Order: sequence, then structure tokens, then C-alpha cells
Amino acid sequence: MLDDRLVATPVEAGALEALTAEYGSSQNPKIEKGYAEAIGSLMCLSTMTRPDLAFVTSFLARFMSAPTERHWGAIKRVMRYLAQTMDLGLWFNGPDLGDNELAAFSDSDWAGCRITRTSTTGLIIQLAGGAVSRRSARQKCVSPSSCEAEFVVGSAAAQEVKWLRSLLKAINPQGVVGPTRLMIDNTGAAELASDL
Repeated sequence: MLDDRLVATPVEAGALEALTAEYGSSQNPKIEKGYAEAIGSLMCLSTMTRPDLAFVTSFLARFMSAPTERHWGAIKRVMRYLAQTMDLGLWFNGPDLGDNELAAFSDSDWAGCRITRTSTTGLIIQLAGGAVSRRSARQKCVSPSSCEAEFVVGSAAAQEVKWLRSLLKAINPQGVVGPTRLMIDNTGAAELASDL
């Protein structure tokens, strides 16, 4: 499945639009089974040990019902990326956070899906500088603005933080020290969140 060309990113620039445009154009029954198996393996990896694969795996899974040669090529690129980055891992030694501090980071690609016009949610929650929770998924609603798409993912991050704070308090009665920082990269959404 792999060739000699190793790559530094799981997907090449501009490939997402090309893959979406080709969706359903010509089914290839020969690659459907292998494509589904590869997506299953990538989902397992992205869930357990490689959160950096979450977005590209979620994106490529959209085409499981009718993958083309181009989609199969995208899978092979992800495999080459894995071969290049086998030594990547999660580290719990963040210099900026104490042992019991949480930080949340959220982002959205407003109307990123060209088929449904839904946005993709991305969030990471860190404890002591190490990722303890992450998510990459399409939003269930169509957001009319980037502010709303960012607010939706910020709200999801806040819900995850609330659950994690409760879990940490159950494990350790002292719980989490101080408030949790929620980083939102949209000024309008950040202002909306600060008003709550």
C-alpha cells in the first residue's frame, strides 16, 4: 500500500475540495472493501492513540459508500504520513499549566462541507498540558455565520469541560484548581461566551 514517498501531513493542500467534488462520480467496487477496512483501522488509531488523524479520518469516512481512485489515493497518503510519524505521541508535561488545571481549545471550519454546508467541530481539552479529550465531527446544524459555528463548538467544549471537572472532583475531592480557560479563535463567539 505504501510507496517510497513519505509525507509530513496526512492530506495535501486543496485535496478536500477535489475529493468532495469527485464524490459519487464513479464507484469502484474493487476498492470499496479495502477502503472500508482502512477507514476502520484509521478510526481505531485516531480514537486510541493518534488524535492528529481525527479530522482526516472523519472526512474520508464520508465517502465510504462510493470511494473512487482519488479517495483511495488519499487513504494511501494517510498511511505514508503514519509511516513518517510513527514516533509521535501524547506528552503530559505542559510547562504552562499546573497539575490540576484544564484548558480547552475549540475551532470550526464554517460551512466546510461543500455537500451539506455544515461546519466541522474540533476541540481539545488538556489537563496539565496533555490532551485528555478531543473531538472532530460535523455539526448537526447549518450555521449562518462563522460566529455561530464557533459558538456551537465552544459550547461543546464547555460541556466537555464541565463533565471532566466533575469526573476529576470525584477522583480527587480537591478537583480542578481555578477556572478552565476556553480558547475560541473568533472574536464574536468569544464575546458571546464571556456574556454567559
